[in-house]
Amino acid sequence: MSQMVKFREVSARFAGKICRSQTRRSSTSEMKSLHIPQSSGDISRLGTPNSSPTDPAVANHRRSQKESLMKENVFAADQEVLDALLKRSTPLTCMQNTILFSQGQDARGLYILLSGEVMLMMQGRSGNLAQCLRATAGSLLGVPALCGNVPYTLTGVASKGSDVRFVTRFDFEHLVQDNAQLAIKVLRLAATEIVAAREAISEM
Repeated sequence: MSQMVKFREVSARFAGKICRSQTRRSSTSEMKSLHIPQSSGDISRLGTPNSSPTDPAVANHRRSQKESLMKENVFAADQEVLDALLKRSTPLTCMQNTILFSQGQDARGLYILLSGEVMLMMQGRSGNLAQCLRATAGSLLGVPALCGNVPYTLTGVASKGSDVRFVTRFDFEHLVQDNAQLAIKVLRLAATEIVAAREAISEM
């Protein structure tokens, strides 16, 4: 059995179940009604529709969102991984706030954030914002979906002026096929992101 086949089998078992459970909770079409924050500061103004601003549930919801943004950058990748992927990447233009990928969309590649920020949002079954995380420079986005061969479970929005690079599925798979140690580091990053996703699910 080739190294690539083994990697796919391990990563699919590792990431597939949790990714599919998130995907079932929403669809790409639902994202059309989700408010896209223009910056991390906008998160504090997000609330639950049809609720009073003084409603304790709204206050708790906002506090949870703020705490999410304060968390450690769970998308930060090992420098060796970033350097290897950058050699196979292409730049993306973010002249304005740009949707890189959407929740429920088929995973077609990875995104490397060199500067700026990307807001990662998950929409719950009811249509409300269930989780919002901020990725900063040095982040690698889309790992669990690509490894598990499932749709993206978050929507990623890059802020204006962010330096983002894209790595195709084809280039990623050939890279890990040639470097077992790199594949292990990618799986570790996927594990970290999956833990963060589990926390989001528990809040739904």
